Amino acid sequence: MDFIEYIILGAIQGVTEFLPISSSGHLLIGRSLFNLKTNISSSFIEIFLHGGTLLSILFYWKKNIIIDIQKAFDGEYSTLFSIIVGTMPAAIVGFLFKDKIDAYLFNVDNISYLSISYFLLACILFFTKNYNSNKNKNILLKYAFFIGLSQCFAIIPGISRAGITIVTALCIGISRKDATEFSFMLAIPILFVSFFGSIFENYLLFTQSIAFWPLVVGFLSSFIVGYLSIGFLVDMINKDKLWYFSVYCLSLSFILIYYNGI
Repeated sequence: MDFIEYIILGAIQGVTEFLPISSSGHLLIGRSLFNLKTNISSSFIEIFLHGGTLLSILFYWKKNIIIDIQKAFDGEYSTLFSIIVGTMPAAIVGFLFKDKIDAYLFNVDNISYLSISYFLLACILFFTKNYNSNKNKNILLKYAFFIGLSQCFAIIPGISRAGITIVTALCIGISRKDATEFSFMLAIPILFVSFFGSIFENYLLFTQSIAFWPLVVGFLSSFIVGYLSIGFLVDMINKDKLWYFSVYCLSLSFILIYYNGI
């Protein structure tokens, strides 16, 4: 596995983390195509590249994040509590079933299930085509919890975290702007914990692996491409074109069925 291939994987991560087409699903496909197998745990490469997209979120939404932090210091904790409540369901599921998730869902030798995941994602995204809501509800704790529950399904590769959380928020009645921003805010704690936790767990394997520098290059690639992708997604949502991605996901599902999991 050379630098070019890691740059490609990083770019795939940067695009697919924010566009509602599932980054984990695309990275599994990419690893299968490149026949990437290392002595590092099967989900470590995917999680490490997620670190680049975490950095892109922090840069793109830095003004909003600073405002939210300032509110917390001033005693206004509503946004902070909403993020905590929305994060808890997926965090609990990920913690309790981490080993099984890694063994079954991130096994590059068995990804035929991705065709089903992408078909379901296509249906979820297509739902927004004719969905119009004049509501503009605040993100209360109960709404944050339901959005957080939907995020649990995104643990499955092929189900987009951004896609399913934004669609859930829209169905509740949250505005497009607030739904998009909250989806990104929910990504921060999970990406942060999974990134640094995975580095800690795989420290020795990581430092001894010849993949160290290629992974760093992949990290930078995912950061740059991810930053550009955020702006593109925000523009698509504002123009009510989120459902466009359902066509891509459905096509990918049929391709995966044809090739029987690549």
